[in-house]
Amino acid sequence: MEKKNLSVEAEKTNADEAGKKNINAARFPLRCLLLKIVLAALFLCALGAGVYFGRKKITEIKLAKKYMRIERQLVLCRELVTVKLRYSEIVSIKKSGALGVAKSYSIVKYSGIARAGIADVSKIASTVSKDGKSVSLTLPKSELLGNEIASQEIFDEKRSIFVPITMKEIFDGIEESRASAAERLVAEGLLDDADAQAQAVLRASMTALGFENVAIR
Repeated sequence: MEKKNLSVEAEKTNADEAGKKNINAARFPLRCLLLKIVLAALFLCALGAGVYFGRKKITEIKLAKKYMRIERQLVLCRELVTVKLRYSEIVSIKKSGALGVAKSYSIVKYSGIARAGIADVSKIASTVSKDGKSVSLTLPKSELLGNEIASQEIFDEKRSIFVPITMKEIFDGIEESRASAAERLVAEGLLDDADAQAQAVLRASMTALGFENVAIR
């Protein structure tokens, strides 16, 4: 009888151990599946982070290239002449002797070229959008860059040895007329025209560089 009881208990023990083995065997694939899911999630997170930072780096490189292209475009010239205006003036120099007995005069015709635009293109500020499709430029005001005499000729003259007109007096008269002409051209809107032309030129340049939207102020 005791042998029978021992045999029954041994069978129960063996059955319990077999049951535990079956449970452990059933849990093992589940643990493997959970481990795979965790590893896959970590991989996807790492991949997503890599893609994000990779795209961010690529975007930064593209923006840097855009800024470099703008800078190269602007440094091609130290100053940006947007308006050249040719004009003509007549200068009359007259001199009279004592009591108006002797008189001399010279009438000189000259032509000048006034240049207006941006004196220093390095002062142009640029901002590129994050997608690299838009650019905003801030321009300095246009200035009178030059006002040179292109040609001159004596149109008419009468000279007296008693009251001679010197070349210095003629040049001084031309210089005074040239300064007055510059003031008149500015008053008539020369610099406003230069501002408008500068915007048109730079807008075309930025469009040629590939920007879809160009804002200039």
